[in-house]
Amino acid sequence: MEDKTQLSVEMVTAGVRATLVVLALVVMASVVMGGAATAAAQDAAQDATPDATPDTGAEESQEQAQEPAEAPATAEQAPPPAPPRCDTDDHAAFDFWVGEWDVYRWRDEWDLAAWREENPDAQPAVNRISKLHDGCALREEYSAPRGYEGSSVNFYDRADDRWHQTWIDSTGTALYLAGGMEGDTMVLADDPPEGRPHSRISWQPQEDGSVRQTWEQSPDGESWKVVFDGRYVRRGGSE
Repeated sequence: MEDKTQLSVEMVTAGVRATLVVLALVVMASVVMGGAATAAAQDAAQDATPDATPDTGAEESQEQAQEPAEAPATAEQAPPPAPPRCDTDDHAAFDFWVGEWDVYRWRDEWDLAAWREENPDAQPAVNRISKLHDGCALREEYSAPRGYEGSSVNFYDRADDRWHQTWIDSTGTALYLAGGMEGDTMVLADDPPEGRPHSRISWQPQEDGSVRQTWEQSPDGESWKVVFDGRYVRRGGSE
């Protein structure tokens, strides 16, 4: 009886041990499987997360897309327009006055040798006319033997299609004249303030190369009186 009882205990003990071994194997298998699943889950999560490392190529493409496109270079670009020049016939209309002149009182019958013989001690006035600003203006520099001097700036204004002269002399007399060519004669006149006489001055080239200048004045712009009538003879000439 005792032998049967001991055998039964041993069989129960062996069964318990077997059961424990099985449970241990199950637990170990669960641990191994769980670790593999966790690693797989982590790998999957990492694959799904965007890469934090910047894609340089993508950024460069985006920046290039944002930059404005440059205009295609043309083989020949039109040059900028040239600035206006003072080389028209209107600008050259007063060129006959350019030079260095001796200025005498006008005589219809002109003979320089006779004048010098009649006036051995007399000296004519001198007037120098030169071009300024690449031909856009004329400068006048007048001087007389007794100290009288004057100067003027003369120019053609394309805006109003007229010639202008601004004159000032050593007595403080100023003239502001405007006009243009009338036939072969340059005629300039002013529009003075009230109380001052009107002035009208003309320059006419002569066949002998001299120039006749006539200055007229009027109290009312209607009746005129000649106040100066002169002949311009080029210095060193024999007119």
